[in-house]
Amino acid sequence: MTDQTPPTWQAPPPQQPPQPLPEAPTARKGWGRVLAGALVGLLVGGGGVGLTWFLLADDAAEGAEADARDACAIVERTPTVEPTKESAAHMYRWGAAAGLAMAAAEADPTYESLSEAIRKPYILFQRYFDIENAEFQSAMTDARTACADF
Repeated sequence: MTDQTPPTWQAPPPQQPPQPLPEAPTARKGWGRVLAGALVGLLVGGGGVGLTWFLLADDAAEGAEADARDACAIVERTPTVEPTKESAAHMYRWGAAAGLAMAAAEADPTYESLSEAIRKPYILFQRYFDIENAEFQSAMTDARTACADF
């Protein structure tokens, strides 16, 4: 004969509390946005200074020669391209000088070498953020020499 005992009731196994979902990875906080913002600020600032000079320039001094002279005047009074903790004015001034030199070269190709000499330290600083390397130092000397020869 078969045992016909009714099945016994069993409680379901205890449920475990739900596990919290893992946190979504956050974006890495890098210098990319900061550097992009600084570059945009440099370009806008340099353009603004150049535009102001252009609009307020003395009518007696016009054209490529005036742009080149003003670019060299900025180079002469700006000791470095590197910003300080207090101000980025040196960087903005050098950007304005580069803009004026490019305007001079566009109007009169004889100023192309002056334009390249003034732009080079600015570009090297933007690329490497290092004013101590030999290439940057040489570019600064070349820019000042080009202006002195002008």
